Amino acid sequence: MWHGSGTPQAFATGRRRAVPHSVGTVQRHPPMLRLRLVSDHQLSCWQRVQTYTLRASGSGIRLVFGCRRKPGQLPPRRSSMTCEERFRSIAVATHRSKHESNAQNSMNNSPTKNFHVLLDHISLSTSEKEMALSRAESVCENLKDFLLVRECIVTGSMARSTAIRTFSDVDIIAVIKNDPEMTENSNLAINAISNFLSRMYGNIEDFDSAVHIALPDEPGIDVVPALLAGKNPSGHSLFKIPAERQAWINYDPAGQNKRIEELSQKLGDESKRAIRLAKWWSRVNGSPIPSYEIEGIASRTFLQWSEMPPPPEALAAFLKEAATNTPKKVTDQGKILVREAALIAQEALELAKQGDTAGSVDRWRCLLGEQFSTVVF
Repeated sequence: MWHGSGTPQAFATGRRRAVPHSVGTVQRHPPMLRLRLVSDHQLSCWQRVQTYTLRASGSGIRLVFGCRRKPGQLPPRRSSMTCEERFRSIAVATHRSKHESNAQNSMNNSPTKNFHVLLDHISLSTSEKEMALSRAESVCENLKDFLLVRECIVTGSMARSTAIRTFSDVDIIAVIKNDPEMTENSNLAINAISNFLSRMYGNIEDFDSAVHIALPDEPGIDVVPALLAGKNPSGHSLFKIPAERQAWINYDPAGQNKRIEELSQKLGDESKRAIRLAKWWSRVNGSPIPSYEIEGIASRTFLQWSEMPPPPEALAAFLKEAATNTPKKVTDQGKILVREAALIAQEALELAKQGDTAGSVDRWRCLLGEQFSTVVF
């Protein structure tokens, strides 16, 4: 019999992998038994969601793995890094009596409520969005005094209501006058706008594609220089915006706005909530897919439906489409991460159908981070 410290004599094997033997101190907190397990080797996200059984005093104990990260803390920007490759394995073993297990099995076998809790947390309120857009309009007014700038347009996910808390910024298109040197080198346009904005704003940072204005406790503002590049089929302006290596790429904000609006008119606001969910998945996993591309994948996926499914099904369908038709900008490591995520999402759906809500929640938490609640509602 194992008495709660040291290495247990019978440490059972999971479906695919034996649980490691590097076990620390176990403390009893009736009716819950907590075990802290620190592994000397790293487990992949796929491995961490497997179900393990620990036999202690004849009772079955389920190990639930979680990732330890401070709220709002970004993972390292390595799209190939999975949940447990970023953090050491932490296991919490929860002992449930037979009565508690039966009560759980009688509950609704769907983690949909967990998704709604997360969505409420990551979605900006109306007042937060209006304040962010108001700040952006103020920056636009200042940019109009810059002779290089001919027009300003507030756009992006904030304007389309697909932004997420903590990670989304407000985008401003600063249409500049034609300049031969800037046409050849987009960095010159970035530098010119950065120098102008630094006179009015203290926290300025330059990137390949935008000038970022950081604001305390509020969404930041990305000012994107743009050149006029004709009209789209609907008659709205097309632009060229900065890209890597001093180049320019095509950008159609009006077309993107139209696609999202058509999606919303057909399927309601739940379509935008599903897009926010996909963006959250991407950000907590190192941003393998850019925000703009996520909206494109979501539009292709969701417009096939006559009504929106629950959030778990919507996210799984998004990931399946992303894995099948991955945007060219996604790196090889990012493609691997997307494919793995699609498989885990499908397994989460299957477990929910089988009535294993806790197992389904474990897998969704692996994909969506520790802010995804593990409570079985």
